[in-house]
Amino acid sequence: MPTWQAAQARIGRITSGLADTTAEASVSVSARPVRSLLTMLGAAIGVAAFAIVTGLASTTRAQVNGRFNSLAATEVVVSDAQPAARSLAFPPDTEQLIDRIHGVLSSGVTFQVPVPSNASITRLPSATARGQANSVQVAAASPGLFPAVQATLTAGRAYSRIADHDRQNVVVLGQGAAEQLGVRDISAQPAVYIDGIPFTVTGILKSVRREASLLQDAIIPEQTALRYWGPPGGGADLIVATRPGSAAVVASQVPAAVLPSDPTRLVVVTSSAPFILQAVINSDISRLLFVAGIIALLIGAAMIASITSHRCLSGSTRSASAAPSVPPGQPSWLNS
Repeated sequence: MPTWQAAQARIGRITSGLADTTAEASVSVSARPVRSLLTMLGAAIGVAAFAIVTGLASTTRAQVNGRFNSLAATEVVVSDAQPAARSLAFPPDTEQLIDRIHGVLSSGVTFQVPVPSNASITRLPSATARGQANSVQVAAASPGLFPAVQATLTAGRAYSRIADHDRQNVVVLGQGAAEQLGVRDISAQPAVYIDGIPFTVTGILKSVRREASLLQDAIIPEQTALRYWGPPGGGADLIVATRPGSAAVVASQVPAAVLPSDPTRLVVVTSSAPFILQAVINSDISRLLFVAGIIALLIGAAMIASITSHRCLSGSTRSASAAPSVPPGQPSWLNS
């Protein structure tokens, strides 16, 4: 029985304390409604900003992961492990050999053309354009590279298999290369000179999802490059676009399909570097947005503190101005 009475007394004290606290809070809010409203508003803004920043970080991280995963799961890059100037690792019918593999969407060979001259590409013949410098590089590509990198063109079109087979002098300019060379309108089929040889511009690249360096290059047919400048000393790469989930299976079959006599010469490039970059980007995004959330909370706290101090200072000023003044020479106790 005493235990029950003690429990009832404890519950009564707790209830009385909660009631007193609620009453005091109500009196404080009703006495200073503007101050209380601004304090709650500052706290709400700070918490809401932190929640929004946290959600934005998660959304951005998910988008980055999705972008990297979609590219890594549908791309296979094969490189020449033994580059030599005597021969190209990929035969002329590489695209036809790769397209037979189940899961392959498109494929193409690309390499940097070993053009000997310093000003490798100009709008005018070499003798006339002497002294004009640009950073445009010449890349060779088989026709299948354009669908493999999901290229879109601003104007014109990419060259065909016939142009590559017949070793025609045609070129597709990346957007950056076209700007450097001053090529904007190709309706009149303008020409550019590569090592003094005229090439007709058939198209201008607008964007690519893979091999972004192509946007700064002048791209010519693979067989045309081999005709004029021979095999590249730095080797070549094979870009293969696959269906989702087929990249691993395709990667295991490519070397034997392309070079059955020497498959060890070809190496399937791993995608560890993109995943490392993915982790770095995710870490930077999380750190940046976390700092932004902390700053938002600090701004909310500073807003609350500023409002509180301002209201307290205003109340003190009003109290001081309301106090009666003491005439000179009169004791202060007479005013009490």
